[in-house]
Order: sequence, then C-alpha cells, then structure tokens
Amino acid sequence: LTEEESEFFSYSRTSLFGLASRRVDNSPLFLDQHFRSRLAIIAFSNDHFYGSRLDVLTDESKGLTGPAVQWIEIHGRFARGPRGRSVVNAPEVEAVVDELHRLVEDELPPEASIGVVTPYRAQAEAIRERVMRAIPGLVERLTVASAHRFQGDERDVMVFSPTVSSEMPGFHLSFAGDPNLVNVAITRARQ
Repeated sequence: LTEEESEFFSYSRTSLFGLASRRVDNSPLFLDQHFRSRLAIIAFSNDHFYGSRLDVLTDESKGLTGPAVQWIEIHGRFARGPRGRSVVNAPEVEAVVDELHRLVEDELPPEASIGVVTPYRAQAEAIRERVMRAIPGLVERLTVASAHRFQGDERDVMVFSPTVSSEMPGFHLSFAGDPNLVNVAITRARQ
C-alpha cells in the first residue's frame, strides 16, 4: 500500500464499516432499533452520535435496579505505559478496582457479567493485574479491555476508565476523545 492508502485503511481512522460503505453504490441501512441498553445508558449516544434516530425498545422491567449511569470524579495522573507506549492513570486504576469491589460486595448478583472498558491497552492491563491481586474471585466473570476489543460486545454492568488527566498530551487526549471510541465505550452496558 502507498502511504496514502495506508492512512485510508488505518483502523484508528476508518472502521471496516466505513471502508465498506464507501465501496458500494447504495446507502447503508441504518439499524434503528436498539434492544441492548437501558434508556439512561443509550440516550447520550442516541442524541450525540445517532441524531436521535434510535428507537429504544429495551425491556427495562427485567434486570438490575438502581441508577443506570454514575460518574465518579478522579483527579489522576498521566503516565506512559510499559516500554513508553500507551497510557496509564494509576489513581484511576485504584478507583476502578475500588468500584468493582463495591459492586461485587454490595450491588450485583453473582450471575451479573462485568466489564471494564478503556481507550488504552496499558490501562486495561494495569486494571486486570490489580484486580487479580485485590479481587481474585472476580476474574472469571470480568472482562477488562480496550474499546477496540469491546466493539460488538456487551456486559450487564460496565465501568468506563477514560484514563485522561489534566497534564495529558494533546495527542492522547484526542485519541481518548475519538467519537467512535467514546460511543463504543459508553454503550457496552446492558444495565
């Protein structure tokens, strides 16, 4: 591939869907019915990414009770991951593990699936390692991964670790704030 073609085929800039849709003459079919998430979870994405075109048909009478969305403010620190690659925010890693512990102890039934999604692989690895030491029994029902890995996947409950901090360089901020990545990250939860 030429340099221009390589840029065009870059997964961080063009999804497989976007690439394929440019190769056909027809407009893509928009799947406008949503059944995965509670309305409080999907409402932001519906408004900001889908132009309020989704018809949310989730049966909210089934599943977990309590708030569907919570925000915990963490004033973390930017650090490069192992070998100077990716990004880790250690205070946020600890806050995620604390929240997982609270969820498992106080709120979630044992059969509930749990996920942690983050833009950065190093953050996912740090969270996974910390969970294995702090809550080893959780490992079997927990998936910790980047938003790219979570594409097309879902869990009953998700914790989103954005990993950003005030001293983070602009490149990393723009990567973490990519609209497609954010949309995937915040819409993996059913409950």
